[in-house]
Amino acid sequence: MGYISQKYPKGYETERRTEDPSMDYAIHTPKQLGAVVRGQRKTLKLSQTAVASTVGLLPKTVSKLEQAPDTATLESLFKLLSALRLELVVRSRAQEPSPREW
Repeated sequence: MGYISQKYPKGYETERRTEDPSMDYAIHTPKQLGAVVRGQRKTLKLSQTAVASTVGLLPKTVSKLEQAPDTATLESLFKLLSALRLELVVRSRAQEPSPREW
């Protein structure tokens, strides 16, 4: 995914560097999703305004998705993922979720 540097929720490193654009991130909470989205935007060196304008969102919607993605619509999320060249993959996991995840 590139370079991501910010405060992460539990389970994520404070700073991560990789040259592999196909890096996968296991997302277990809305805050983790917001952190990855923000990190990708920063990796691409795009402002919230620039990203928003490419897919017909308002900059405040991009901010909302980065800060509190659980309050945004799925339509907005998918538009933002598209603008950032990200995709959502859902797969089964081998273990039960821990109580702290939700």
